[in-house]
Amino acid sequence: MASSEEWEPLDFRSGIEHEEIRNLVAYFKRYQQHMAKVCRTKGGEETTREFMENLLRLVHKYDRRFPLPKDFLFLRDNTFEGVLDMQPSQFRPHYLHGKESTPAYVVIIPIMELNAEDSFDMFDYMIGRPMHGGIRLLDGVDQYKWRDCQVEHESGGNTYIYLSSEKVCEWFFKAVSAVANEATPMPGHSMTLELNGPVVTICVEGGDACDIVYNMIPTVRCKGWPTAAQAWWSRDHYWDSKANAEVENNGYHLLPMCCADGNPELEWRLSFCQAELELAKFIPPVFMHNFNVLHSVIRKELAGSAVVSPYQLKTIVLWACDRLRPEFLRDETFIPLSLFGMVDDIMHCLINKSCANYFLPQYNMFLHCSEEMMFPVARKLSLIRTDPVKYIYLRTAAEWRETEHQQTDQNSDGKESPARSRPKADKPPLNDRESRFRDWTSHIVDVNQGKSISVFIDPNDISTARAFRIDDKFY
Repeated sequence: MASSEEWEPLDFRSGIEHEEIRNLVAYFKRYQQHMAKVCRTKGGEETTREFMENLLRLVHKYDRRFPLPKDFLFLRDNTFEGVLDMQPSQFRPHYLHGKESTPAYVVIIPIMELNAEDSFDMFDYMIGRPMHGGIRLLDGVDQYKWRDCQVEHESGGNTYIYLSSEKVCEWFFKAVSAVANEATPMPGHSMTLELNGPVVTICVEGGDACDIVYNMIPTVRCKGWPTAAQAWWSRDHYWDSKANAEVENNGYHLLPMCCADGNPELEWRLSFCQAELELAKFIPPVFMHNFNVLHSVIRKELAGSAVVSPYQLKTIVLWACDRLRPEFLRDETFIPLSLFGMVDDIMHCLINKSCANYFLPQYNMFLHCSEEMMFPVARKLSLIRTDPVKYIYLRTAAEWRETEHQQTDQNSDGKESPARSRPKADKPPLNDRESRFRDWTSHIVDVNQGKSISVFIDPNDISTARAFRIDDKFY
């Protein structure tokens, strides 16, 4: 019998060896690299950014209140930096559960900039809501300039004029719609525009496929640091202290969003996306890749959830970086522990109905959720935790295979081949069980090269349970 020193550590819940988990994560990394290559063939980031700059210049020409495009953030939506604290339902479905092969971008667009003194005077925090407030228009010039985007509201017994978040979004959508036809992203492609809450979504489409998605969010950029988050500087953090000045100089944004029971016409939400962009540089690449794995799984499996969004996962990553030793997060040996630790952390937050914002811990991101809303999500995460192979590998392999088939079926002129337009009758598509079995077989062979593999198949039930023997182990 082999000694304990020769055993590969196992995950207690799933019973999977740590080595196999590391292989799964490495496989996902290759998958992401493949998808990145596919996305580049549809439109490079430089080209897409040029399109956005051109579009925003046209908006400035249409309405001079809109500033020239110089300080907007152009973020890839499937990355750490592109995850924002927003309700998932406010993004177009492509953003949440679109295919990884569809390039998508989040564009943070300042329509106004406030210095530290003005932001202190003009941002009026809502009572009991540290992340939300209204923007007072104190100056007569600003009141006249934004006369079609303002709302009156009583505060402290007095009535003030505020910049309406809802009306700003409608104004921005109208301005973009007016000039969109003048901005041609790609020859032979069309554009569709939608307003989803505070998000203006542009889909560049060619043929039957959605080629590129832009989610544009008008914001107010503020210099300095918000009063409610001053205590954040006194905590111990994981990054080099030299980054503090850069984080503070970059400031923060106000997004046109209210809380669950707030006033959608009035409220704006604090956003630290600029700071998160800087802090991401200090997160160990190994730990960041674990985030990418779970980010992809959550987007697919919890698409449209009103409870959990990738931003809670992003928050858990930031807290973990402060709490855990850097050596643990950067060592590939501990990939299984940190990967499952993030899932356990999310489930802990759901069970306790508590997920503290990284910059304002007094703000509970799960405060608006009921137990009835949270239980199905916790159950789904438990299934992911129990069977990571199914959710990390099998779904990934299916998408990888599909994109490869799509590329193979495309002619050099971009048209579909006859083979794709006329399916062969003698090769019916695999049903769901057969597809899962094929993907599982491929995975077993990939990660166990050089070992003795036996396959036992019941023709009446080709489920994967106890179907494989590798050396002396059954799977």
